[in-house]
Amino acid sequence: MASKLDILIKKFECYDYDWMNFPITKHNPLTFHHMEKASENGKRNLKNGALLTNSAHQYLHIIEELDYKKYVVLNKIFTLINISGVKPNIEIRDFVDSLLNQFYEEHKYDKNRRGEKILKGNFNNRFKNL
Repeated sequence: MASKLDILIKKFECYDYDWMNFPITKHNPLTFHHMEKASENGKRNLKNGALLTNSAHQYLHIIEELDYKKYVVLNKIFTLINISGVKPNIEIRDFVDSLLNQFYEEHKYDKNRRGEKILKGNFNNRFKNL
């Protein structure tokens, strides 16, 4: 029996880039993001899933902590993608990218309690102009 992740990958033909424009690679595979959390009565079904790579999923939860409004907007976009049944078009990808670029610019110098940058790694290394 195919997993929820496998079913969504096939349905949305998601083989190159996730829904946040991060490249899917051997070292950055896709994950199943629950748009509405189980702790908030979110169901564990296909309608509640978004296709995000490990990096994107990590980034999304950083966004949740630092800018909850942007997190909600991204989850609403994921819900619309899921309802549409087709992979994100260029307009949606451009909007997501602009939202992520704005977040990055606002928080690129933020540090945690130990004085380390919060946005380290490849969070701003997304594919441009898909």
